Amino acid sequence: MGCTVIRYPFHNLNGLIITIFGVTFIGVNLNLPLDIQDIVVLHEIGHFLLHTNISYFAVMEHRVQ
Repeated sequence: MGCTVIRYPFHNLNGLIITIFGVTFIGVNLNLPLDIQDIVVLHEIGHFLLHTNISYFAVMEHRVQ
């Protein structure tokens, strides 16, 4: 598949996937628990496999207050 996972302390963003010049990167929020990070990465891989004609997706953090 060829994705590079980058863990970064994003603000208000759980994860994203972007393809630049044919190279695909998945970004996941380093501040999330490890099991949630895994779920976010799998979610982004789903976008990669299902939406081949779109170059980016982002999962924004949702909070109920």
